[in-house]
Amino acid sequence: MTWTITDTKKLDRNTLKASFSLIIGPMKIEGFTYHIKNGKSWVSPPSKEYIDRKTGGKKYHPMIRFPEKERYWDFQKWAVSQVADIFAPAAEPAREVNADDILF
Repeated sequence: MTWTITDTKKLDRNTLKASFSLIIGPMKIEGFTYHIKNGKSWVSPPSKEYIDRKTGGKKYHPMIRFPEKERYWDFQKWAVSQVADIFAPAAEPAREVNADDILF
């Protein structure tokens, strides 16, 4: 079965860096997000926001779960590598340096 990342959208809101959809065979799942914080990156499945009754704060309930942790971590490795490649920053072009700007 083929897995394909589509509908990619670059974002920059705190840890949130991108959103995308995932096509698995004949099924399309929308609402995945890609996050980076403190040098670590992860993919979050689509989720539903709700208000915690005790704290009044926002929380998120995942709409998709992997019952086996090993499969979850395999998916994370695959998805993070795929999304990181899609959203890798473009290499900066080499710039000319004036000899007078070199300090040594």
